[in-house]
Order: sequence, then structure tokens, then C-alpha cells
Amino acid sequence: MITSQDRRYIEDAITNKVATDHLLEAIITTAEISLSYDQILALNTSPVEIVPAPGAGKVIEFVSAILATYFNTAAYTGGDVVSIAIGGGGNSVSSTVSTANCFGAVANRITMLSASGPGPCAEDTALVIKADADFTDPGTAAGTGKVIVTYRIHQV
Repeated sequence: MITSQDRRYIEDAITNKVATDHLLEAIITTAEISLSYDQILALNTSPVEIVPAPGAGKVIEFVSAILATYFNTAAYTGGDVVSIAIGGGGNSVSSTVSTANCFGAVANRITMLSASGPGPCAEDTALVIKADADFTDPGTAAGTGKVIVTYRIHQV
């Protein structure tokens, strides 16, 4: 939903009266990454960056994400809940997805993660996908994944 402040920034941008940084605050955008076999196995010890750190004086507002998991041959085991977090695996900013509903599933899955409400926010910090424990390969797991994050950047 576009707020009256967003509308004002957009109208000002159309008439070239607003700085680009202010326009960025009014724009909700998306970032998309693919997750490989190796990245899935290491989601706990090596969270994968989705949105890079925006620079000094800026924070990322997480809006939502879609996690698509593509089953291939066998499901991953182990693992734990998967979420979107700030920094290199810091505090989660999203709802969580259970192992059974993502990489541990025996079928393709598409799950929406929503913002988890009031919570941590850190200046100049990336958004990552992480798991609370590493997934394991029972011998024939070969699934992959895709993450699409909706976000916007704010000046602080």
C-alpha cells in the first residue's frame, strides 16, 4: 500500500524535486537468488546473502519472501527451521519454515515468509537466508531452491 508520504516522494520525483535516496525509500523492490546443493547443506554455518548491505546510514526493511524448494531424488535430512535474517545469520526478521515444508519435503514446495513484526534492525547490514541447523544428504539428495525477497531501503 502506498502511503501519502510515498505518494509525495513519487510525485516529487516525477517533477525532479527529490533526491534519489528519498525516492529509494518509496520503492519496494525484490531480489532473487538460487540455492545450490552445497549452499543448502551449509545454510546454518554459511548463511547465503540475498540483499547486500545498503551502505552507511541505511537499513533494509524486510517485507516478505517466497522460498521455492525443488525436490530431486531424495529429501535432505537434519536441518531445522529456515528464515530470513540480518547479517551473517543474525536475528531472524521473518517467519520460519520447518524442514518438512522446505528442503526436507519429498515434493516441490513454495512457501511465503512474512515479516516477524517488531524486531532487530541494523544499519548497513545484509539480508541472508539461514537454517538453525545444517541440512544433511542421506546419500542421494540433489534438490535446489530459490528465494525471492521483497524489501525496501531507508535512510537512518
